[in-house]
Amino acid sequence: MSDFEAILRAYELAGGDPSFLRSPQVASLVVSGNKVLGANEVPGIEMEAEELPDGVRARIEVAPHAHIEYPVHLCFGVIPAEGVQKILSEFEIGEGARVEFVAHCTFPNATKVKHMMQAKVRVGKGASMRYGETHYHGQAGGTEVLPTAEMLVEEGGRLTTTFSL
Repeated sequence: MSDFEAILRAYELAGGDPSFLRSPQVASLVVSGNKVLGANEVPGIEMEAEELPDGVRARIEVAPHAHIEYPVHLCFGVIPAEGVQKILSEFEIGEGARVEFVAHCTFPNATKVKHMMQAKVRVGKGASMRYGETHYHGQAGGTEVLPTAEMLVEEGGRLTTTFSL
């Protein structure tokens, strides 16, 4: 099984619908360990992803006044039983834009995985961002999750987040 297929299977176990990660109509980013396995942009969204020795740096920008029809799907994971993954993410939501993100972090075989997330979020004036993140840590549950975020919501903007382990 390829890394992409393995991460799609893990995404499904985490509650995600893997068909969204293959749809050209849905913006998505798929990362396993420090490898970018897939990325799809749609009009109004620009994504940059850089592979790092122990993870990925990702920048996602939503254009001003863009209303993204479908949720943006993000899939981050580690397939081996042990490893470290650092996700350095930056979200820039332009003035008046509307977007929803659905993130699944999957570690199906984890016995000793460290998953670190450092996010910077800016929601522009009058913009709206929804972000939901779900984790799947396999049967052994051997994942240490260390999230941090810096968030700025400008006048009239709105940010709604949910996070579950």
